[in-house]
Amino acid sequence: MVVATLGRPGEIDEHVMKTKRKHTYKYGWISGDRYRFRVFLEDEICVGWEG
Repeated sequence: MVVATLGRPGEIDEHVMKTKRKHTYKYGWISGDRYRFRVFLEDEICVGWEG
């Protein structure tokens, strides 16, 4: 749903743990590793955003 609404992210960070998977979708590249907007997902459920 996030990709359908905001489009394809500029970068995706993934962290896999024993019991869950965390993804950070980053949008609006500024420079280096800086992005304007980030969406945080845990097990494919949106748990927050920043930006």
